[in-house]
Amino acid sequence: MKDKIVWISCLLLFLAGVVWGRVTLPDNFYRVDSIHDLFDMLGVAATIVAVSVAYAGLNSWRRQGKAVADHELARKLIIALRIYQDEIIRNWTYAANAVSKIESNSWIGEGGRDNYLVGIYEEQLRKGKEAVAALEPLRLECIELWGSELDDHFFDMYEVDVELSDLIDKSLWLIIYGTFDDRSEETSLMVLNRWRRLSSQGLTSIDSVKSKITEMVQPLKNRAKGKLFG
Repeated sequence: MKDKIVWISCLLLFLAGVVWGRVTLPDNFYRVDSIHDLFDMLGVAATIVAVSVAYAGLNSWRRQGKAVADHELARKLIIALRIYQDEIIRNWTYAANAVSKIESNSWIGEGGRDNYLVGIYEEQLRKGKEAVAALEPLRLECIELWGSELDDHFFDMYEVDVELSDLIDKSLWLIIYGTFDDRSEETSLMVLNRWRRLSSQGLTSIDSVKSKITEMVQPLKNRAKGKLFG
């Protein structure tokens, strides 16, 4: 876009030169009849110079303003991404623990909210929601200012996070429900099937999860660091 503007400006200047080159000026065009006329000419010239300087200053101000905005967004995004990345990894560890409870049927009991796992799982779900809430406004600002193609990387992270959070939430429901019947059996089988699907995607251990999530986050961090240090 900038190259087009430069070429168009050059073309217009060339055409203006052609036009002015064909204009025949009277002999007294450059003659100043009085000091008043001289000051008028100087005033016009000064106005043109002032407008040019102001325009250049405005463009410089805009570039500086955009650079400051990009820098601030990049800084906030890097911090929010790190927090969210850690929460996704923690979600996997909690989901793995919950799945182990389902596989061993240790969730079956009297039910209710007295089980110590209820508070632990709920606290983790709350932290995960807070991390998403902090990241989401930055995501919207990021794709508006830096390009909508970045949204795919956010979506990949969100997809894994939603799966893990839902596994924890359904496991939490089973613990509170505490009764084995058709409904709870269906829920437990659903959790196990979804866990197997995640495992088939390479999320089989804490190291593999860290590697996978880092791979998802890295393109976003790279773009942010480019704005921060570029």
